[in-house]
Amino acid sequence: MTSARQLSLGIGIEPPADPRRVREMVGEVVAAIDAERVRSHLSYPHLARRAGLAPSTVRAALRGTGNPQLTTIAALAAALGLQIELTHGG
Repeated sequence: MTSARQLSLGIGIEPPADPRRVREMVGEVVAAIDAERVRSHLSYPHLARRAGLAPSTVRAALRGTGNPQLTTIAALAAALGLQIELTHGG
């Protein structure tokens, strides 16, 4: 059994959180997920089927035209065999 590849996203949770920095970090994770999709030769619809999501949701999330929920990002990562780790960034 192979272990999942791991993506780390450190988010400082002390108030006040800088929303721009959080969006930037989420963008980095989404970019890593999309890079793995490309490396795996998967189309948006194929990844959508694997993740149980609508193709339009996947396309918007990975192209940066949507505002994906964490559950969407986690589903995409899991469908690619990736694991996301949220860490305290204090």
